[in-house]
Amino acid sequence: MAETRRARIEGIAARAVRRILPRTPDFAPLLAEQVDLVREVLDALARYLETGDPSLPHRVSALEKVADRCRERNLATLHQAFSTGFDRDLTATAILRIDDIANDAKTTAKEMEVLDLRADDTMREITAELVGGVAAMRRAAVMLSRDPDAVAAEVRAVHKHERTVDKRYRAAVAALLPADPALIMGSGPNAVPDALAHLLDAMRRREVYRHLANAADRMDEGGRVLGEIAVSTV
Repeated sequence: MAETRRARIEGIAARAVRRILPRTPDFAPLLAEQVDLVREVLDALARYLETGDPSLPHRVSALEKVADRCRERNLATLHQAFSTGFDRDLTATAILRIDDIANDAKTTAKEMEVLDLRADDTMREITAELVGGVAAMRRAAVMLSRDPDAVAAEVRAVHKHERTVDKRYRAAVAALLPADPALIMGSGPNAVPDALAHLLDAMRRREVYRHLANAADRMDEGGRVLGEIAVSTV
């Protein structure tokens, strides 16, 4: 009888504690879901670069808005949480850096439309690296709760993809804008107009490359923050 009464009192106390101290949100799946949405944005961008389908930039923008709503939900959950499980400031930074990747992908698609550019191999290759890096980010996010010690390997994978993007970006810009003007100057009556056309095209393409490189930078920053969260959790 005493044991039954004690169990009843403990149950009442536990329910009271849950009301006073709300359940701590699990931010690992919330971050993973946000990364999944960014992956959808990048997949739509990759299809656009591959096919040139004029409807896909709108698709990229629509998916980016969905990712924005997920960002706002995650931030609201973080702000309202009594306890977070992870470092609060690092979690906020991760949410923002993940969202930045989608923003840069949307800007890439929009600028290609505005500048009337056709995709080239550099754009496709960089986007493929972004897709690979974001996949590693998702694995890192999932493991924040399950296996924080394993997050470091995925963070290194994210950084490797970012370094590949950086090298590809620099090589592409160097090829577009060589130090020696003779490399883009032809001969004959159209030499100057052709060189000017090349220069204008190079500047437009560099603008798109820059947005893709920015996405890789944000991806790398986001990966590093996930690594910091893991370290603070162990």
